[in-house]
Amino acid sequence: MVDQPNMDPWNYYENNRAKEYLEFAYSHNAPHPMARVQHTQSHVDIDSSKFIEYILKNKSTCQEKWFHPRDILSPESNIEMAFPLTVGLHQGNTYEYNWGLYGETREQLLNLIGSDNLTAMGFIPETVYPRLIVYMPGHGIPWHRDTMDAWKNKFPQLVDKTVARQLLMVSEWHWGHILQIDNDIISHWSSGDVFMIPVKHWHLSANQGVVPKMTVSLTGLLK
Repeated sequence: MVDQPNMDPWNYYENNRAKEYLEFAYSHNAPHPMARVQHTQSHVDIDSSKFIEYILKNKSTCQEKWFHPRDILSPESNIEMAFPLTVGLHQGNTYEYNWGLYGETREQLLNLIGSDNLTAMGFIPETVYPRLIVYMPGHGIPWHRDTMDAWKNKFPQLVDKTVARQLLMVSEWHWGHILQIDNDIISHWSSGDVFMIPVKHWHLSANQGVVPKMTVSLTGLLK
């Protein structure tokens, strides 16, 4: 998988590489391309420079990964994570740098965001699991649904509760930065904008620009 070559158009079209992926998505509530869903947006006050400082000072606690099946994930997650590999997505275009898993990074990020902001987003702060995510130019996370595996592992006592996922935009929108939720393609956001990503809804995030794209994925219970 690590040395998987880029997908070329001849292999893609001659072998109909997307067929199973699309059939799976449609059978699991992916909307038809002509449908349109509106998503909740709010805004909180943050200082993006402090997140950059955090990244530069905390290299040792960064998790580096790419989008593919892994032993630590649920069987449901791994089924879905295998499909992008069949259409040419691999380590060379889905590489991710994130904080929130190792050491004290969860607590550090919660402090960086601030309990007032978490409350303004509607969260119960003590139930929130944050992930600071950086995609460098040419990388992103493909069309997928969230299964909340990390949150469930962190809060097993709460798995019967209704969890929510919101995405806090840390960096200002820049050329080539894209967020898609269902069929809404979102751009031109401001630092501090927050988008609700409904559980089990399909979405993606990509950076085809020239500067890093920084976001914080927030998972937790709402008030």
